[in-house]
Amino acid sequence: MKTFKLLFIVLSLVFATVVSFAQDDVYYKPNNKQKKEKEEKDFNPKKRKINSGYVFIDGKYVEPPYTIKRKKCGIYINNIKITKCHLISDKRSTIKIRKDPGSPKNIDKMDNINVVFRDTILEYNINYVLANYYYYYGKYSDDKAMRLMKEFFQGLPNIKSVEGEETLHVTAWNGDIKMLSVRPPVPTYNKLQKKRHLRYNHNLQVDMFKERFIKGGVSFIFPDDKTLDGYAQISFGATIAMDRLKKIYEILVVDTITNETKVKQLKENVFLGNSIDKYLDVFVENMDTLVLKEILENNYTLTYTEGDDNFDKIGFISDTCMRLKDPESKIAFSPKSNFVNIGCPDPWGSVFLGLNPSFETVSQKFYELVEHQGYNDICYNIDLTNNDVQTGSLTYENFKNFCAGGVNLWMSHGAKSTTNMEGYIQVAYFNSTENDIDLVLQDWFGGNDMSGFGVIEAINPNENNWGGDTPPFILVAYPEVASNLWKPKVNTYNSITMISSCYSYQNGFVQACGTNGATFGYNNVVMGVAAHSNNKALLKRLNGTINTSGNYFRNTGSAYNNYSFSNLKMYPQNTNITLCPATKSFYPENNSIVSSDVNAGEFVIDTWCDASVLARQALSLEITNGDLTHSPIDDIYWDNPIGGKSNKIIYRWTGTHGTVRVKVNTNKIRAYGGGGQKLDFDRKTPNGETNAYYVFYVGNANQNPNVVDFVASQYEALAYTPIHFTNQSSVYNSNGYFWDFGDGTTSTQENPTHTYTDQGVYDVTLKVSTNIDDFYETKNGLITILSECSGTLYSYFDVINDKKVNFQVSYTGAYEPLVYEYRFTIYFGDGTHQSKQGIFNIENFEKEYSNFGDYYPIILVETLNQFGESICLKEYEMGLVQLNNPFPCSDFNVDFNISPDVAYLNSSLPNPIVTVNFNNTTSGGNNYTWIWQFDADLENGYEPQGGVAVSQYIQSFGDSGNTSKNYTKTGIYPVTLTVFDENGCYGTKTKNVFIADKLRCINNLRIQSYSAVSDIATNRIIVPWQHNNQECLISLKSEYEFCRQCPSCKDCGESWQVYKWYVNNDLIKEEIVQYKLISEEHIYDTDINIPTFLPSFKPYKNIISKVILGRDFYGNVEVSCQDSTSIEIIAINCEGVMNSGSFLFAYLSHYLPLFPIFTNEGFMIKNTDKLEFFSGKFVIDNNVNQIIQNNNVELLACNGIVLTDGFNTGNKRFIASGGVNGGIIEGCNPMPQNYFLLDSSNINNSSKEIKPLLKIVPNPISLNFTIYVYHPSDDILIIELLDSSGRTLEKVVENNKKSGVYEFNINDFYFQPGLYFCKYSNSNSTITEKFVKSQ
Repeated sequence: MKTFKLLFIVLSLVFATVVSFAQDDVYYKPNNKQKKEKEEKDFNPKKRKINSGYVFIDGKYVEPPYTIKRKKCGIYINNIKITKCHLISDKRSTIKIRKDPGSPKNIDKMDNINVVFRDTILEYNINYVLANYYYYYGKYSDDKAMRLMKEFFQGLPNIKSVEGEETLHVTAWNGDIKMLSVRPPVPTYNKLQKKRHLRYNHNLQVDMFKERFIKGGVSFIFPDDKTLDGYAQISFGATIAMDRLKKIYEILVVDTITNETKVKQLKENVFLGNSIDKYLDVFVENMDTLVLKEILENNYTLTYTEGDDNFDKIGFISDTCMRLKDPESKIAFSPKSNFVNIGCPDPWGSVFLGLNPSFETVSQKFYELVEHQGYNDICYNIDLTNNDVQTGSLTYENFKNFCAGGVNLWMSHGAKSTTNMEGYIQVAYFNSTENDIDLVLQDWFGGNDMSGFGVIEAINPNENNWGGDTPPFILVAYPEVASNLWKPKVNTYNSITMISSCYSYQNGFVQACGTNGATFGYNNVVMGVAAHSNNKALLKRLNGTINTSGNYFRNTGSAYNNYSFSNLKMYPQNTNITLCPATKSFYPENNSIVSSDVNAGEFVIDTWCDASVLARQALSLEITNGDLTHSPIDDIYWDNPIGGKSNKIIYRWTGTHGTVRVKVNTNKIRAYGGGGQKLDFDRKTPNGETNAYYVFYVGNANQNPNVVDFVASQYEALAYTPIHFTNQSSVYNSNGYFWDFGDGTTSTQENPTHTYTDQGVYDVTLKVSTNIDDFYETKNGLITILSECSGTLYSYFDVINDKKVNFQVSYTGAYEPLVYEYRFTIYFGDGTHQSKQGIFNIENFEKEYSNFGDYYPIILVETLNQFGESICLKEYEMGLVQLNNPFPCSDFNVDFNISPDVAYLNSSLPNPIVTVNFNNTTSGGNNYTWIWQFDADLENGYEPQGGVAVSQYIQSFGDSGNTSKNYTKTGIYPVTLTVFDENGCYGTKTKNVFIADKLRCINNLRIQSYSAVSDIATNRIIVPWQHNNQECLISLKSEYEFCRQCPSCKDCGESWQVYKWYVNNDLIKEEIVQYKLISEEHIYDTDINIPTFLPSFKPYKNIISKVILGRDFYGNVEVSCQDSTSIEIIAINCEGVMNSGSFLFAYLSHYLPLFPIFTNEGFMIKNTDKLEFFSGKFVIDNNVNQIIQNNNVELLACNGIVLTDGFNTGNKRFIASGGVNGGIIEGCNPMPQNYFLLDSSNINNSSKEIKPLLKIVPNPISLNFTIYVYHPSDDILIIELLDSSGRTLEKVVENNKKSGVYEFNINDFYFQPGLYFCKYSNSNSTITEKFVKSQ
């Protein structure tokens, strides 16, 4: 085992890629290779000028050379500004709900699900569902909030069941079914954060423009400040740029058609999709056809024959295809389509991918990986606008034909399958109401079958950055859709399809896409950046960029198996699809010598090719230096073509000796089936190479074409690794060799071995000499030398909200054969750190800082081998993370206390004076400056002591801000405190100082309350439960008595009485009345409205009558001369009927706290001296005898008491009249004049049998549950647990058990899910209760 030395790089720091918004651009420091190539590519963007590519702004041609820069938040091409510094408006409103909103009211069991959205909370002007959503996500973690939202729906009376996590499958008792999204809300960004994101994205777009123009691409740009990026654009790669310009020219040059017709033809033939449709009128008006003609004449280098463009012929491809009978077949298929489909329903917020990379960047990078493997264009199936019912180019037809592309990438959210809910992927978003969503869907489907689709109603209006005023409806597709729509296309076109959606493999969507292509998806949750990284790793293997010492992984099965994709899954397994045909082998081999007896060779391709193309056009022989001959027509042919396809060309010759050069025309060796992808001769992108050939010798050929060639044992290696170079040249009469290895060293050996000591990319040159001439071959960039610490860290941070920061880090360029895992550690700069380790070279970290301020995070990246040993450790500084409080004054609060609240002057003194203290309580700022202002009395204009000369009192920087003031006159004196702090925060507060004569009149106060129907004091009022949402008007009286200490009443002056009425501690009414204190008693009446439309789940309300008696000013200050009393309000459901069962249940509920004590049928209140039962009517029999005999019981009913079946009335007291002890008030709805009262205090002792009661809680159960038993008499007690076959699992027996209520706790019930029974027995009876063990 090789042990690698741990290398710490501390002094040599690499610049992180955090974008600095203070600079206009980004400076890249070139490495060794870049310095060497500086003449071709200047890596200083401030100086760089690009002479390739084509730019049209609003249809007007911009001539090269091009300079592309970002200045502040704008993008400039040749100093033409194409964007505006705008910030997309954020319509999302952050609603903070600090108190649990509770559940909506008045929902019946058989109501539809929609009623839960009906009631609105007036305080927030939103419904209860959304209020709970904001409350939970504002208070708890995302996981807990999702769980609580599920429990919220489960607790509603009309909901039968709720399944799922992020998406809830809700079923009502009436059969109504809805799918509701409770996904976590997307964070809201402030203006600074939005500007930061915009600038960062513009930097990425600048790099993208540069790269596109360097490669010869074309961009049509339309500045538009209403778009997300500030402009709209559509671009084409270099391979089809000229073709697109040619089509535009052919349309615009025709003078006989109108501009409207030209726009239509451009839509149909050039710009497929509607992303720039609205700009085409300006485009046609501004485009100069003469400029186009000149460009085409000077630069048209690409030739296209009829049928090359897949869009022209795709409709004629047969829907039938040859099925891949053996997925592991050695001969592969390439897709029968040569364009790329990219679909995404929600790119506007970059939610799937995060802020880096952007949707456009991912799409472009994805396309570039296959562009030079024979794929001519991108078809976007995307919705570029949100908060509407339009879906852009994401139409039903485009979605249906999505897998008709050769390579397809779908990006959206997905949901996993559970036992109760089928998984799906999201398709489209619509802004609509429930009443017209059906019409919107009908329009989208256009009369097509909607089978397999579903609609989810989002609860959050900001779902997935929707940005609307109402929550969106989300169209989702289940695996049935993949089977119906995508599978026929995959099986027809042998497509490579990547479904970058969470759970797309786990929920069966991938498997439903057919077996003739290769479909990839995810078994679990996947982040967008990780999906992008996986797609890139897969495609780089398919296009040959990643290989191991010449071993390629060009088909989907080998590419997938070569990389550790833990979450990504492929279906079917070991599929054999290639991006394009590539050379597999040929015989004779290059520079080999075969005997004179050999007269045939073969060229073998790894993929089925189109055998309708003549073999002699695909392959030709050049024979020299001997007697060899061949017939191009008869001696070159496809081997055994089946159904127009073959993967081998046979060629023959006659003669005994000679040199044969086999020329391979890659343009004529194309994939079978219609895709037309050209041959990749050297198996590494790009394909379609020119001058592809190999040479061999027959017999004793004494001449050759003097070809210099060589190979290396390794093309990528660590420093100090010996690399063996093998000469494969065919140079006649060679007599010397000279090797230049590109690092300043040479060799004259024919097959040397060389060791590189420094990392870098090296060109290798071989010179083969003869007596006559020298022949050379240089292979640029042949050898890449890495170190154990090769690699570059890319990092980026994004401030999500005020103190939450998302860090994204990636490490690229490591020597992959050594690296097994990566370990990233971030030291956040506040004393904390976090580490993540895994096989992926990219990670996300999220940090919530405790305080605002400046932080300097440091990243450590460590590469590990398969034994967990460290290979390399690097340290990077990310730079400054500056967290500024966006609202520095939000917590700034100016306040102060006055002591005492009311200051009393001693009028017995000749010059009375009183001191009032002012204590500053200002908070939320730093380094205050205080300004106190003391004003005169409001009524008489008295000044505080000292007058106006001291009206301001100033303190600053560190002082407490406290002060005091003397007063000599009664009155009300305003005091104002103004405070500034060092951050510029400002606030003011004004309060009144009350100066009064000493109150001496009252030392005793007593209050009593009365109902409206009696003058007898009472502490209980009984009212009927209202069924029509009415309130009950109740009249109450408060009487107080007081004793005076003053000699005569006139000395007391006027007094204020403050009447306050509280319901369960909530103030519902306050009245202030002014009286002369001319009497020793006073009675005050008031009317209050009591809501009594809900059943009593507790003794309904406590009405507290509080009277405050004394002197104050305008009712602002309460004097401590007060007393209070309370009245208990009880509401009875007069429609309810309580039988013996509900009677027993109400009795037992007192002992079973898990059960509600009060129900609609009736309820019980336990007092110290008796049990009170309340109901509309009682119908009871002998089953309640023992309870009534053993307790002091009182029954109160609206409509009557019926005693049946052996109920022994005996010596009881029975009253049937109205108005006892306050009775039932007649102030609410029509009420019976009489009510019925049964008092059991004198019932005789005749006893009857009382039946037992058995209850299982909860039911269904999981592992633990409780058995509650009412054991009615002293007797044996037996509890048994039985399975569904009657077999006893557990048994409890207790002899001579006293009567009463008992509970048995059962823990760890580890039995299979299913039906079970609990049986209770005594000497006289047996009862059984069934329960269910859930999964």
